[in-house]
Amino acid sequence: MHKFLRDTHKIGSFNVSAFSSLKEAVEYIFPESGERFFGALIAVNAEKLVKSTISTEVIKNLGGKSIFYADGYPVARILKSRGLASERIAGVELWEASINRCFDLNRKILLIGSSEDINKTVARLLCQRFPGIDVSRINGFSAEDDIVEKVRKEKPDFISVAMGSPRQEELISRLMKIHPATYMGVGGTYDVYSGAKKRAPKLLRNNGLEWLYRLGTNPTRILRYAPLAKFYLLWVCGRYNI
Repeated sequence: MHKFLRDTHKIGSFNVSAFSSLKEAVEYIFPESGERFFGALIAVNAEKLVKSTISTEVIKNLGGKSIFYADGYPVARILKSRGLASERIAGVELWEASINRCFDLNRKILLIGSSEDINKTVARLLCQRFPGIDVSRINGFSAEDDIVEKVRKEKPDFISVAMGSPRQEELISRLMKIHPATYMGVGGTYDVYSGAKKRAPKLLRNNGLEWLYRLGTNPTRILRYAPLAKFYLLWVCGRYNI
């Protein structure tokens, strides 16, 4: 059986892999054996479970070419309720750990997305932290054909795309058809890594309350949490415990 045909667990429309730790997830995706995973790393959270959007439909179409992981605390709790050793794997942490792993394995990295300043800052910080790292970049305001040509020319091993949904998922879907690599949609990860935005304190993150910090620092996000309330109602009713 192929290394990446891992047992998955159906939650809503997604087949989610349970990882007991960030370390296990990274070692599974980038094994020491050198075997390559060609596909997308997809975060699954409560919003994606209950809200059908363009991005979630694109994600679903990626099917067996993806590894779905529990980015949302509620998703990890569902897996735990089924007797599985599962921890929340935050996307920003998985991205950083993946970069670290790619450096150790001498893999080529491409940063796609965000503004020119943020994109450039992230690349600079990575070069400072990992001297000799093989990293290139292109900002999110570049023409899509230019991005495609860069991927064709450089043939990177790990490609992270920070464009927001659904644009990043649509681009990943297109790029996967022309170049085999490990892809990851990372949303606002570059903003966090560059220091432009801050994450919630660790105490809140460890207790599934990162959403509360985000709401407190940006009250306009309140409408984005309506799906979270719907999710908990469905969970209480047993929708996701079967």
